[in-house]
Formats: sequence, structure tokens, C-alpha cells
Amino acid sequence: MFQLLCCQDKELRQKIQDFIINDLTRINEKAKNHKVNKFIRNKCCDNLLNPNVKAARKTLNIMILLFKKRIWNDDKTVNAIAQGCYSQDSKIAYATGKFFLSEYQEVEEESENNEINDLQHKYKLLGKGQNKKTKKRKEKIKTLIKAVERKEKRKSKEKENKDFMPIDLLNDPSNLCDKIFNRIKNIKNRKHFNLKIVLLRLIGRIAGRHKIIVNNFFNFCASLIRPRQEMLSTILASVVEAVHHMVSTVDIEPVLNELFYHFVSESYSADIITIGVNTLREII
Repeated sequence: MFQLLCCQDKELRQKIQDFIINDLTRINEKAKNHKVNKFIRNKCCDNLLNPNVKAARKTLNIMILLFKKRIWNDDKTVNAIAQGCYSQDSKIAYATGKFFLSEYQEVEEESENNEINDLQHKYKLLGKGQNKKTKKRKEKIKTLIKAVERKEKRKSKEKENKDFMPIDLLNDPSNLCDKIFNRIKNIKNRKHFNLKIVLLRLIGRIAGRHKIIVNNFFNFCASLIRPRQEMLSTILASVVEAVHHMVSTVDIEPVLNELFYHFVSESYSADIITIGVNTLREII
């Protein structure tokens, strides 16, 4: 089956991906089938290294989607996916970086908030206007109020898990950061600038989360800190996230110098100065 992922037919590759995901979802519906999971996951791990990039991309999609479905949400899956960060295929590296930067709990909460907002909006529409508040209208308003209260009450009782992220399951975050950083330094093509920034942000996230220091990371970031730099806010966020109590003043000094020289000066506009001051405050 995995050999079919190497075929040239795009629709067939998509059907194979959907079949594997749906089949594993069905098999693990009542309880996790560890024997089947182990067999298929080993096949996926091998296929991630497939020289055929189309097959490797589909395999990565399968593993990420199964992680999101909480079918394969263990450390072996996460560490297998992490190999994609330093893949020579830019699409695989980019997708892997975005996976580790995503915060799934917050996305779910956002959809819940939108649902509550929709109900509140309907309530406002029913309450407005010159129409008389008939018995039917009053009943609709009452039902909407109860629905909003019920959803807000359920949301407040839900156990939040914002502290958990896939990067918590990485076995060797220091080695991974070094490999990703080497991948970034080898990106020379301008069209891969977005990939460079995503991987830079990922290093900052991992470094701050696991309290590690990546050699020359702050020096590299300092070279990108300019007022007119594209995606400046993401670069500054990468720096801020990478700072922790083990980072020395010497390590962060290049960034501080660039912020003072290019941002915190009377010769620049108020917006630029604000960015510099806020970043310095966050670092401190």
C-alpha cells in the first residue's frame, strides 16, 4: 500500500492517505490496537525517508493527522515527525515546523468562542427593532440565553491543557535544534525565506521550552533585526522565546546592540521605537 504513495497519480495518492487515516481511526475507535499501530507506524517512519518526495509528503500528512486525532500521540510519533525539520524538501520541512508551532487547544477554544459569539449575535438581533416582543419571540430569546449560559459554563469546567505541546515529547531537543539551525544556515534561496523564519521560530520555541542554548543563534537573529525586515515580529518573537535564565548577557548582547542601534533612537518614528522598547522589556 505504501508503495502506491510513490505513484504519479495525485488522486490515487490522496485516496491511499484517506484510506489509511480512516481505517486506523476505525480500528482504534473503541480501544487502541497497539499491534496494528506499531506495524503501520514503523512503515510510516521508513517511508518518511523515502527519496520519492511525494510519498514522503503523504506519509508526513498521515502521521500529523493521526497525531491530531490523538491516535498516534506518543513520543515515537513526534520524534519521527521531527526528522522532517531538516529534510531537503522545503515543503516537508515547512509542514513539520508548522506542526510543532501549532497549539491545538487554543484552536479548539477559538471555535467554541465563535459559536458562543454567534448565539449572542442572534440574541441581539432578536432583541433589537421595533417589533413587539411576542410570546414566541420571548421564548426564542430565553432559549438563546440558556444556550449561551450552558456553553460558557461547560467551557469554564473544561480542563485546559495549554501547557502541553508536541515539543514536550522530543527526546533530544538540543541535537534537533543544532540540526535545524544548520538547515537554516544552508537556506540561500530567497523564495525559501518563509521556511527560514518558521524554523527560526521553532528553534526559539524549543530552546525556551527545554532551557537549552543554541550556539550563535542570537548572533544569527541579530543579523536579521532591521526596522524594514520582512516578518520582523516573528523574528523578534523567536528571540524572546529563546531567552531563559540560563542565557548569559554575552549571548544576548548582539541582539540588544541591534535593538538600541536600529530601534531605540530619537531619529526613528514612534512605532519603531515602541517595537524596540517592547522587545527589550520582554527580553529583560
